[in-house]
Amino acid sequence: MRKQVQQVVNFIIGSINQFSIENRLLNAYLFIGFCTTIAILVVNSFENLPYWIDLVVYASCLGHCFLFYRTRVKKNLKHVSFFFFIFILSMITAGWLGSQGIEGAVPYFYFCCLVVFLSISVPQQQMYIILIVFAHLVVLCFLQYRCPEYILCYKTKEDRIFDLFASILICMFLISYLVVTLKNNYEKERRKVARYQDEILKQKNEIQIKNIKFTDSITYAQRIQEAILPSQNLLKRFLPEHFIFFKPCDIVSGDFYWFKKSKSCFYIAAADCTGHGVPGAFMSVLGLTMLDEIVKSKSFIPTNVVLNKLRNRLIRSLNQEDSHCSTRDGMDIALLKFDFENNILEYSGANIPLYLFKKDQQTGQHQLVVYRADPLPVGVHSGEKMKYKLNKIPLRKNETYYIFSDGYQSQFGGEKNSKFLTKRLRETLMAIQDESMENQKRILAETIVQWQGENEQIDDMLVIGIRISEDGERAASSSWPIVPETST
Repeated sequence: MRKQVQQVVNFIIGSINQFSIENRLLNAYLFIGFCTTIAILVVNSFENLPYWIDLVVYASCLGHCFLFYRTRVKKNLKHVSFFFFIFILSMITAGWLGSQGIEGAVPYFYFCCLVVFLSISVPQQQMYIILIVFAHLVVLCFLQYRCPEYILCYKTKEDRIFDLFASILICMFLISYLVVTLKNNYEKERRKVARYQDEILKQKNEIQIKNIKFTDSITYAQRIQEAILPSQNLLKRFLPEHFIFFKPCDIVSGDFYWFKKSKSCFYIAAADCTGHGVPGAFMSVLGLTMLDEIVKSKSFIPTNVVLNKLRNRLIRSLNQEDSHCSTRDGMDIALLKFDFENNILEYSGANIPLYLFKKDQQTGQHQLVVYRADPLPVGVHSGEKMKYKLNKIPLRKNETYYIFSDGYQSQFGGEKNSKFLTKRLRETLMAIQDESMENQKRILAETIVQWQGENEQIDDMLVIGIRISEDGERAASSSWPIVPETST
């Protein structure tokens, strides 16, 4: 029986899957209002009331019927609440004037109608509804006080009691229906929320399991990448005065450093691959492998030739030889070659410059010399026929050389949340020239942490500093196991 009743109710006001709770309540109120006006018309037909009261009730009946058709059948809800509000107030006005005003049954409807209006209105409109209903009641009371001749009295005491009884029943029915509907809707929404929470918790657990597996996989990839990168401890044996500040943005890095000793020559590079994280790490493995292969094939290959060969091999490996290729993956790199036998430093760069700091013997001030890189990445580029240039720089003791990716100077932070920028990096390097290389690394790390603040790191960071001393020169030229020259 209960199921059949629920089916009838859903047929009249719509199911919860079709309408929101506010729209279902509006449909119910319109249907009840329509039935109420029909009942009033039937009752009024047995009494001799003024014709204008019947006109108002007829108009209200037709209005409720039309609005119910629009909301329930056509599902057109625009402005329906407003017209419903007008019809209800018009019925109350007619009832007030035709049933002894404040002494009749109509005042009982005010509380009921206020509850009805508030239940179907949005929060922004509720205060206006309360004010309008209160103002309407004040106007009717004032009209009764000033023009009592417009107020019709009951013919008998029994008519007044019947009206009061019917009004109280209607009010109780409407409020009971509202309470039951809201309770049922609350239970349905509670069950729906509980079901959604279970689904969310299940999905959360699945995501956590996948995240753990993914993190474990990336952590293992980090160990592989760290194993491929040259050992900094090994580098320290042959270049005691140096530092490598390496701070990946993610677990694995798209920046990498590389070095190799070949007879009296020593190569060192700082590279920044396309992207960071896993994609950049794949590119870094390619770069490390290809650099090893290129330098191993010849003992005295110039730095510009190394970069040209690296670029050609990378383009072939990534299938970028097609002119219509859409991938633009590659890397920026700075490559140094220390030729201790001839006291020459060779430098070639792809979008990464070389900073050289030297001390003026007369003034004692440090000076910065910038060797600019070629604007040609290692990878496919519009300047296909361009070649990297070779810079030869005399090696002098106690001069300091820096190569770096763009992650350090691109970091956001500071009071204005701006980038660190190249200018500030130059000023920082200039200020620490009298410090040891170990202290320089510490100062650079502390500076970027302080600058970054609460911001997230946006890119991998790599800064390499090298200072040539007598001990470092002797170690680099004599102590390193010589890589034998192999035929190609």
